[in-house]
Amino acid sequence: MDIGGYFAPYLAELGNKDSYPRLWKLLGIVEDTENGHQKYHDAKQSLPRNVTHPRIYSVARSQMKMTEDYNVGKSLVRAADTILRQTLDLRLEDHPVVGVIGFGKIGNSIAIHMRQQHIGRVMVYDVNPTIMLRAVSQDFVICSKEEMLQTASFIFCATGNKALAFNDLLHIGPSINRLIIGSCTSADDELDLHDDLKRYENSSDDRGYYSRYTIQRLDGTEVEIVLLCNGNAINFSCRAILGESIRSVQA
Repeated sequence: MDIGGYFAPYLAELGNKDSYPRLWKLLGIVEDTENGHQKYHDAKQSLPRNVTHPRIYSVARSQMKMTEDYNVGKSLVRAADTILRQTLDLRLEDHPVVGVIGFGKIGNSIAIHMRQQHIGRVMVYDVNPTIMLRAVSQDFVICSKEEMLQTASFIFCATGNKALAFNDLLHIGPSINRLIIGSCTSADDELDLHDDLKRYENSSDDRGYYSRYTIQRLDGTEVEIVLLCNGNAINFSCRAILGESIRSVQA
């Protein structure tokens, strides 16, 4: 069983019967997430013809998974607020504009729960125009990524596909003194920031819960960047918030 498509780069090797003779037999791979579902789909397209295609069983779009993802979105909102309160003496409602990049099942749930709790003005961006239309139909404010960076002081990243790059941060609006970023999956999938941020000092007082850097925008002014959980999924740090309901499929 895989959660996030981490075996996808090795699919050709796993499908080669001569790679591990007589040690074991691969019956198939069960993938839990939408991000992993996409990784396996892409990996299968590039497999050589002489390699046996392993069977991939995806539950990412099952009814149970849809319910689980809704609860995951709720847990991400609650986890973000908990971390802000406990480590930075802040609250989500302190942010007048909150952005959500990625309006899939989890991003949709985040936006819904933000609105239910009357937390800020929620702005939504997705690379897919059809999904943006769906956000409009649910009465959310849609925008470009550039517009979001001009006004949002907290951004949830829920794409699983490099939602933010370091160059994006150079265009943060002049009215934003601090941008807090909450990721919904692993940092290596969601963000393309860490290599460039290594050039800056991490001034965090609690590196288990957040990283803090001060960088310069293109105009030379400084802005503070805070990565909750160092860019990894924030609900993993507060797993007990919704108990095991966010693991419905695995159960």
